[in-house]
Amino acid sequence: DLQRVVLKFKISHPNKVLLVQVGDFYEFFGYDAVIAAQYLNLSPMRQKISAGFPLRSINLHVDTLTKAGFSCVIIKEAPTVRQGPKDRFIAAIATPCRPALFHDGVYETTELRYPPTRPLLAISGSQRGYMIAEVDLDLSQVKITEEL
Repeated sequence: DLQRVVLKFKISHPNKVLLVQVGDFYEFFGYDAVIAAQYLNLSPMRQKISAGFPLRSINLHVDTLTKAGFSCVIIKEAPTVRQGPKDRFIAAIATPCRPALFHDGVYETTELRYPPTRPLLAISGSQRGYMIAEVDLDLSQVKITEEL
């Protein structure tokens, strides 16, 4: 049943918000539904602690959650012609540094584009003069100049 499937994924990803496709909606369950209600302004559904939104709103809601600092696991239903329980799989994991985008149901990832950072400088004195360490975070480089 759906609760067991959700629990299986939650055990594997306890610190991430699960978005589970249920038909034409993505739903949140348990504590994830509380997060959805708070950050996405979604109303709880039914008697159980759950919340949801239509499939077409996936980009908006994943973007909102990742900007708020949450990582998300997007779980989709596998296409099938048979009746009964649906098989589900992880379609994407979106994080604040690697958000997910869906275009017509196709998953894409994008790196966040931060403005260029200024280099960090450190100056240290020694018996042979001064040393300058320059750290460029954008290029992941360190340049050290000694004996100045």
